[in-house]
This record gives sequence, C-alpha cells and structure tokens, in this order.
Amino acid sequence: MGDGHGCSFYSITQGMFCKSACVCIKLKGTIDDASTEAWIEEVEDRPFHDMRYPLDHSKMVALGWKPRVSWEDGLQQTSKSHQYCIHER
Repeated sequence: MGDGHGCSFYSITQGMFCKSACVCIKLKGTIDDASTEAWIEEVEDRPFHDMRYPLDHSKMVALGWKPRVSWEDGLQQTSKSHQYCIHER
C-alpha cells in the first residue's frame, strides 16, 4: 500500500450500493431487542435531496486492496461491538 499518493483521498468501500432504508433494516436485524420496531420512521425526502452518496474505491483497488470482511459480517461485528460498549457503561 506504499504506492499511494500523498495529499490524496482514498475511499474504502465494499463497492456496492445500499439505500439508507436497507442499512437500517439490516442493522435492526443484528439486534435482539423488540424495541427496534420503533426505530425506523418513513419521512418525505428533502427537496433537492440526492438519493445516493456513492463512494468510489477504484484507487484503493488499483493499489491491490480488497475487503477481508463482507459487508454483512462487518455490520454484524460493528453492531455487536457497539452493543457491548453500551452495556458496559
């Protein structure tokens, strides 16, 4: 990875697109708690709201980077980590 260029930005992504609602539903599925039913509320889109904010990871791929953890597994691990931290307080 030493072949990158200084003062340059590198987006690290899975190279996939997932809408916010999809992320919410998948995240909700990682939590064993009945209270998650009230977590998602449909609202109207804001005027001039971009429907997606894609990140381009092609510069990272060109340097030989590839994800070691699937998106689903990473979401599960992140959720468990945050739940642990919340319960440890």
